[in-house]
Amino acid sequence: MGLAETLPIAGVIAGQAEYRLQGLFDAVSAGCHEILASSFFTRRRLEEPGRAEFLIDAFPDTAGADCCFARLLPTEARNIRFVIAGTHRIEACPAGGWLLTPMAAETATWWIPCAPVLRKLDDLGHITAEQPADLAGLSASPDEMGVTLHIPAGWNLDWVFWRFAPHGAALPADLRHHLHPERQHYYLWGSKAKVRLPGGIYRYLLHGQVYTDAFVWPRKWKFHSELDAHGLYTALEGLELATRKLIYRLLKR
Repeated sequence: MGLAETLPIAGVIAGQAEYRLQGLFDAVSAGCHEILASSFFTRRRLEEPGRAEFLIDAFPDTAGADCCFARLLPTEARNIRFVIAGTHRIEACPAGGWLLTPMAAETATWWIPCAPVLRKLDDLGHITAEQPADLAGLSASPDEMGVTLHIPAGWNLDWVFWRFAPHGAALPADLRHHLHPERQHYYLWGSKAKVRLPGGIYRYLLHGQVYTDAFVWPRKWKFHSELDAHGLYTALEGLELATRKLIYRLLKR
């Protein structure tokens, strides 16, 4: 039984798979597998066997913010569509990526911190190839906004979405207004790269796990990296102390 048959988050429109972002987050309460749970962080997994996997991160002590890592699994070549209901204004975000601000005050704001990426992985989770995803279509109406992406045969597609509830307005405001420490690049301990936060974390945080930023010699793959995780945590801790912004506390988790 597929995801579209069990939870109200996916469908097939004109032969094309479609995923509605509100449904992905709201389906958490309808049934999914809990991976991690504590008083300040939970991670749950929604699956469409052989087709897609979604990791939903929530923060029980911080109402109004949650995050989804979407991974479309390798199959035949296909187009997929992500949809957000309602009318939104799109703006480039100084923190990285784009903010989608609703025209209706009672609906959620969305942060898309990075562009979608195609990846190939081996059986041990090493990333062996990577390239930007191709945009196959973009649509907007008073009722919804949609992005269609093309996935070649044999590739995963990864993307990340944050949802901020209307009462969590401080988070979008913090992302729009960068302070001086946030405009700097930070050189990570034990790494060979520098990163600008918060959006730059998604060069390392790939489908919920921290990897190296580069394809490392001699095997030319990206692999899980405790050193980069420590460096990112240290930088996020410093920026949280310097700015008092909630987003850095959430990213540390």
